[in-house]
Amino acid sequence: MRGNITSVVCLIAAAFSLVSIPIYAHALAPAQVFDKVKDSIVVLKTLDANSNLKNQGSGVLLPSGKIATNCHVVEGGASYQVGRGKQLLRATLYAEDGDKDICLLDAKGITGKPYPHKSTH
Repeated sequence: MRGNITSVVCLIAAAFSLVSIPIYAHALAPAQVFDKVKDSIVVLKTLDANSNLKNQGSGVLLPSGKIATNCHVVEGGASYQVGRGKQLLRATLYAEDGDKDICLLDAKGITGKPYPHKSTH
């Protein structure tokens, strides 16, 4: 019985180490991450009730057409604008997960190259 427990523990340890290896093998350097997302980045402006700039940050255009950003960027905003280059569009808050600090916005007509959600390796 003790031999079976030892074998199971060794098997679990081996499986864990095999699962952990790909995480480090596929890690990208910051410059590589930027190269992958630079065409998907948008500027995000959070406006107060008087249309004055309250906060500014960035977001990433997703394949769904939504824009992902941190919730603290849009917190307390009355309205939002997103842009790429000279394009600036009105956006609406679509969904939020305050615990993870991730919010999604919708901006009809936003153009850009959505973040490549599938690995290109």
